[in-house]
Amino acid sequence: MTGQESGIDSSDMQRLSQAIRPRQDCELSVWSGWGPCSAICASHKPGVQWRFRHIKRPARQEGKPCGLLYEKRECIETKC
Repeated sequence: MTGQESGIDSSDMQRLSQAIRPRQDCELSVWSGWGPCSAICASHKPGVQWRFRHIKRPARQEGKPCGLLYEKRECIETKC
C-alpha cells in the first residue's frame, strides 16, 4: 500500500520516516597516521604520503554528510 492509498500525503510520510529513523550526521573515525613516503632516497624528487579514516556511522535523513576519507601530501625521503 502506498502513502496515497492509505490517505497519508508525502509530507506526512517524510515526518513519519524521520520519527522512525531520526536525522543522523555522519561520524568518522580519527585519521590514521601518515603512511610511508613513496620518494626514493637521494632522488631529490618528492613522493607522496597517504592517511585514511573510515565511516563509523553514515549520514541519514539529510544529516551532515561525510567528509574526505583520505588525504595525501608531498614528502621527501631524507633517510638513506
